[in-house]
Amino acid sequence: MSFGFSLGDAVLLTQLAGRVIKNARKACGEYDDLSREVTSLHRTLQRLQQEKDKSGSMLNNPCGGHGQELQTLIDGCGEVLKKIDKILKEDVAQLRERLAYYKSALTLCLNMMSTGSIGRVERKMDEAGGELKEIRRAVNGITAHLNSNTKGEGSVFTAYPDDDKKVWRELRRELNREGFSSSVIHDNKETIKAYIKELGVRGLLDDLETPDILPRPSTTSVDEPEPSSQTPQTLSPF
Repeated sequence: MSFGFSLGDAVLLTQLAGRVIKNARKACGEYDDLSREVTSLHRTLQRLQQEKDKSGSMLNNPCGGHGQELQTLIDGCGEVLKKIDKILKEDVAQLRERLAYYKSALTLCLNMMSTGSIGRVERKMDEAGGELKEIRRAVNGITAHLNSNTKGEGSVFTAYPDDDKKVWRELRRELNREGFSSSVIHDNKETIKAYIKELGVRGLLDDLETPDILPRPSTTSVDEPEPSSQTPQTLSPF
């Protein structure tokens, strides 16, 4: 059964192999075994193409004794290349995204642990328990997810402005996906915003290298500095 390639499609098969080489090198590096094997196959396909273009070549002789054998090999070659091409274009991208997320999530978690202290808003949410505690955990995961998509441009919340409606809309949408109702999110909006701001102020959203020695954890709770006036500090609405 033909897989979509024939002797006359040597150019298309060679182009497919070239695309696979490019994607394999992106995913695995130039000296990976897969890259080397596809590069070697590409050279062979180029030879096939050159042979096909020769006048009087046995490849152009319908009565040639190796025509069916060669067609079977071309079918198999095309099938494998198409499968590899699909994997490299789809699966590798998804795996990279997942790895970036876990790297970001682990960095945030380690940053929080290495400070040896608990933020004021973090403590408030944990002590409240219930949905507010679950929201805090969800915000950590969402923050890691959004940061993993910044492509090395720094944390999406590093310079978190109180009036950044775009950031809030994205965060609210992700919280909805996590199962929190719009009413619950709205009721806790100011606390959620304060928690994100606290993460930034404490430097927990920075992509820092892992220190050689982590500070010894403590149960000390560190509050944010209070404003000079006695009036409570509030966050501007989005």
